[in-house]
This record gives sequence, structure tokens and C-alpha cells, in this order.
Amino acid sequence: ENIKHCGAEEQGVLLAGDYADNLGRIREKADIILLDPPYQKDLLENCIRKISELDLLQDDGVIAAERGAREELKEEIGQYVMFKEKRYGTIRISLFGKSEN
Repeated sequence: ENIKHCGAEEQGVLLAGDYADNLGRIREKADIILLDPPYQKDLLENCIRKISELDLLQDDGVIAAERGAREELKEEIGQYVMFKEKRYGTIRISLFGKSEN
């Protein structure tokens, strides 16, 4: 619904299911990757590390990772560094981009 609402049906792809299986199916680099895994499962760090290993994000791309507000997440994972974070009640959104190093 959000992809349709933004008028991005031709540019957007939604992959639901196991992240390890789906990340291996991606054939081109993304501008934006939205991650919303089940909370309290410690999946985000592994997922971001896998995105880094597969080099799936454009150089100026962004990963938006949603998690529970109390869940911890490293500020640097693979080739990505957290550059912004915002708390919304019981959730937290962290934005990652490629490190300048």
C-alpha cells in the first residue's frame, strides 16, 4: 500500500519473508532499504551485515531500520554507519549509510 501511495510501483519492490533468502535474490543495488523485522529477535545487525557483504546499497543509499525503543543496535555495521536516529514512542528508527572510510 505504501509503495502504491507513493506512486512507486515501477521502482519499488517488496520482499517479505526470511531476510537471508530474500537478500540473495536481489540483483541490483537499492537506493532505500526498509527493515522492519520482528522486535526482540536480534535480526537487524545480521541483516545489515549481510546487506554490506552483498553490497546491495547504492553509494548514496539509505537503510532505514525499525526496532523496539529499548533494543540496542551498533552504530557501525559492516560498511554502514548510523547517521540519524529518532524515537517514536515505543519504536526507534535508525538511518544507516555507507561509511566515508
